[in-house]
Amino acid sequence: METPQLVILADNALLVAGLRHHLASRFSNRISIKGYCDLKNCLKHINEHTTAVVLDYIIDNKNGKVVASMIKALAPAAKIIFYASKEDVSEEVNRIVNKEEFFVITRPSDYKQRLVFS
Repeated sequence: METPQLVILADNALLVAGLRHHLASRFSNRISIKGYCDLKNCLKHINEHTTAVVLDYIIDNKNGKVVASMIKALAPAAKIIFYASKEDVSEEVNRIVNKEEFFVITRPSDYKQRLVFS
């Protein structure tokens, strides 16, 4: 079975490092995680093997939806998880690692704060 490839893209290096460490400790060797702080460098590493991208809402002064479209052009099957710094995306990543097709929104505030699409 191929190891899921997760990419984290946010303009805050501390956020990227912290989230990468958190997810690596939670998922150990079940997932490969790469982190980037700039869009141009990140897009060089997105490909058909990319399973999911944790994406900040604004990157390099671009709207997250625009960036998500750029990512989907390179990796159509990749899941996109929009992320704000106070959120825990572990459950979404866990669902992707376990190849679950549906994401469950458990609280009304989650719907407004988080957007996940395939």
